[in-house]
Amino acid sequence: MVDLNITLLIQLVNFLITLVVLNWLIITPIRNVLAERRSKLDGLSVEASGFEAQAKEKLETYSAELTAARAAAAAERETMRAMASEREAAMLSVAHEQAGALLRERGEEILKEADTAKDDLRAQVPALAARVAARVLG
Repeated sequence: MVDLNITLLIQLVNFLITLVVLNWLIITPIRNVLAERRSKLDGLSVEASGFEAQAKEKLETYSAELTAARAAAAAERETMRAMASEREAAMLSVAHEQAGALLRERGEEILKEADTAKDDLRAQVPALAARVAARVLG
């Protein structure tokens, strides 16, 4: 059975003093550390959100610049293709003109050689006719 005497009162005072000392030495500092940690985490969370927003903004800027660069490259490529097509057409035109001139020149040479061959053959016709006639009559 429990006796209610002075020792109970001393134990109660001892318990309250221990409670106050523990609160003062342990519980209050731990609560302060937890509050500081919570505030730091909140600050870091806000800072991380800011970094995330900056990263998103930079990514959007990068994407926009990349799109613009690709568009500029495509335009430059099309310009170069157009220039190459024009240059090709000019070169083909010059080549056709040169080929046409060469064909005309060779055609004229062939016609001259044909005329020369005809003249040579005409000059040989009386001698050949005399030979054929001599063989036939012969």
